[in-house]
Parts: sequence; structure tokens; C-alpha cells
Amino acid sequence: MPLKRSRPLTEAKFQTAVIDLIAESGCGIIGINVVAQRAGADKVLIYRYFGNLDGLWQRVAGSRAWLPESAHLIAQIQKLSDANDALRRITHETAYWFRQEPAAKNLMAWRKAIRNPLTDHFNAQWRALWAELAEQIAADLEFEQRRLWANACELAALIVEAEVCDAAVDSHCIETLSAGLEFSGDIGLNTASDTEDSLPTNLL
Repeated sequence: MPLKRSRPLTEAKFQTAVIDLIAESGCGIIGINVVAQRAGADKVLIYRYFGNLDGLWQRVAGSRAWLPESAHLIAQIQKLSDANDALRRITHETAYWFRQEPAAKNLMAWRKAIRNPLTDHFNAQWRALWAELAEQIAADLEFEQRRLWANACELAALIVEAEVCDAAVDSHCIETLSAGLEFSGDIGLNTASDTEDSLPTNLL
């Protein structure tokens, strides 16, 4: 009696094949035939399960984390007292994260050269990450500082991208970006108990 095919298992094989191929060689060599061969499954199933290669890209995009979490990066700069140190720590931690994630690292390198649902997803998340970092860091600051932090984080993203892609980066870039920025390491340090302690006694 022939074995019954498991669609979820086969779909997972295709997604894993794409991620493994990106980790090994980047997005440039990935096509229907290569993915099917790597997954050990008939390429017809890619069309049946995902519609086409773009459908598979889309599924892979939501299958895992392609970027470090903003909460992790913010935690690295809590209790620091200098904007220069904070930006250096964030860029270092972000670049380090990518070095531990070959698929994400190669996707960073290919994201501007190849347009597909996965690179579109990555680009949108990449922009959102740095916007969120700027928003959290400068949440309690005046408008001009919020604007400066937004600009600094956009430029810090370019520095990380250059480092991840093994391009030369001027060691003074971070110092230049941080000039004029205000920073307090108290980001997110207020706890629920702190809030309770600050309430009027008649509300406790």
C-alpha cells in the first residue's frame, strides 16, 4: 500500500530547503528546481501548495525571526549613560546577531539586489526595527531629540548593514552620529511596582 503524503511535512521540507539554501549561498541561486531537489520532493508540489515560488517565499518570510528583537537590543543599553556608548552597543549587538544567523546574514546582503516577497518582508521589518528603537530610546525627549534619534538610527542601520556585508566602516561614524544626542539609560526600567508606589495612597 503506497505511503500517504503528509502535506504539512512536505511544506515544511520546502521551507527548510529555502532557508538552508539562503544560508549556504544567498538568494541568487534559488529556483523551483533547486528547492525541489534540496527538499527531495516533486516541484509540482510547490505550485500545488504555494501557488508559485513567490508563494513559497511569502510562507518562508513568516516562518522565523529574521531580525533581533528590539526588546533585546534595548535591554543591552539600559543603565548606560552616553548616547555614543548606546549606539555602539546596539550596532555591535545587531551585527553579532546576524553573524550567528547565516540565512539572515545572506538575506541582508541580497535584499537590495533581488526583489521577492521575502526580501520585501525583510526590508519592511528592518525599517520598522530601527524606527521602533528610535521611538523607544527618545520617547521621553523633546521633538527635536526624537527627530535626531530617528535620523541616527537610520544611519546606524546602514553601518550595521555594511559590517554584516563585510564592508569597511569608519570607526568614527558612531561618534559622529551620537553628537548632540541626549540619552538616559532608564529606558523601560519602570516596573509595575514602581507605578504602584507612585499612586496616591487613597488609590492603593
